[in-house]
Order: sequence, then structure tokens, then C-alpha cells
Amino acid sequence: MITKLLTTSVFSLGLGLVLQAPVLSANIGFFNSLSYTDPTASNNIKNILADLGHTVNEFDSLDPSDWQQVIAENQLLLFNVITLEIEPDFSEETKTVIRNYVNRGGGVIFTSIADDGFTLWNSIFNTEIETELRSGELFLNTTNAAGTIFADAPPVLQPSGYIGASIASLPPEARIIYYNDNPLNSSPVFISSFGKGNIAYVGYDFFDLSEEPLWGDVFNLAVDYVAVPEPSLLGAAVMISLGGGFLKSKTKNKNNDEN
Repeated sequence: MITKLLTTSVFSLGLGLVLQAPVLSANIGFFNSLSYTDPTASNNIKNILADLGHTVNEFDSLDPSDWQQVIAENQLLLFNVITLEIEPDFSEETKTVIRNYVNRGGGVIFTSIADDGFTLWNSIFNTEIETELRSGELFLNTTNAAGTIFADAPPVLQPSGYIGASIASLPPEARIIYYNDNPLNSSPVFISSFGKGNIAYVGYDFFDLSEEPLWGDVFNLAVDYVAVPEPSLLGAAVMISLGGGFLKSKTKNKNNDEN
């Protein structure tokens, strides 16, 4: 059912005090529209995150007010594996909600982008990332991982289904976490920043984790990397920036018996 929530005003956000910190478990706003994604990958992602102790809150709306509410209730946004072109269906208002959220310190994870390429990412964050399809073993870039939560990531990932980004097309602030056997070609896992927030790309297709179960460990590290300690402050900032105050919005509630 749809639950309408009306929030109250806030006088001091203290956004400068929001720091990156590892989380043992996170509330994750999972954009999961089967109009663009595959149900097998969707279920696998949900099961992986639940096994890791995270709470997954699914939604499929493209309405900006719904995204505002999801941001207010979660510690990061996660895009499901995208199997169809999606960017044209995102309004500029919804893109602005996401952009402002990350700019103020929020976190986003994109999983494998398939047919859409990095079109949605590029449109939101003003980048020009290109896809680069490669195969073979993947190696941890220990230099770039040093000093981040990825320093303890698995050193090697076995060949599996993934889509990488052309390293030459990545923005200057991006860090390559994994690369294939030619480090000048493709990165299927990288991190980047936008304003005060963090973005991570985990390019595994999540259709069969048995191919390389260590992808689950990498995914968990990505959650820790982008998650904010407390979602409510950043959600407040996004709402205020768009409406001059808190907005009445709606979000899907997975428990149908709640009012």
C-alpha cells in the first residue's frame, strides 16, 4: 500500500559533521523496477544483502517526491542491474533529487548497467563514462584501495559476468578498485565522489554468485563505503533544497498492514 508521511521542520542540519564511517548494517533504498531489470538478479541482490545483515527497502517509482522519501529513510541508494535503457524515463526533477542528495554527502551504488551503459550515471553526475567489455581475472588495485575500506578486499576475482568502465573515460576523482589483466582497459569496480558524497560501481551481473562468491564481499564493502551513518539529515537537506521546507511525499511500504 502507499503510506503518506508528513515530516516536521528542522532548524539545524549540521551537515558538515556527517562523516564517512563503516556500518555493520545499513538501510538500503533499492530501486528495483522490473520494467528495466531482471528478477533473478533482483532476488539475488536482496538475498545477498539480507545475508550480510542489511535491510533492503524496495521501491520502483520514478516520481521525485518518492525518491525524497526513500532518501529520508535510508542510508544509501542502490540501483538494481539495469537490463534495458532507463535514462530517458528519469525526469530532470528526479535526477536533481539524486544529484543534490549525493552532493550533500549521500551515497549511491550502481550495479551492472548492461544496455543502458553509464547513460543515467553520466546524466546525473555530468560525467562521460563509457562501457568497456572485457573478460578474465580481476585484480585488486592495491594502491588505490589503500586507505579505503577496500584495502582488505579479495586480491583476485575469478572470471564471471561483469561489465566494466573504460578507464580512460573515468573522471579524475575516480579510483579504480579492480581491473582486468590489462590495467589500461577496463574497471568493473570503481569508486568516485560528487560534492561531499560517494558513488560506487560494482559491475557484476548478480545472476549466479556461485561463479565467484567473493563478489558478495566486494558488494558489502561498497555498501560500507557509500552508506551515511544517519539518513534523516541528508533527507532533510534534499527536501528543503527542492521545496523550501519539508515536503509531503509518499513511498511504498512493504508491510501492507501498516498505516
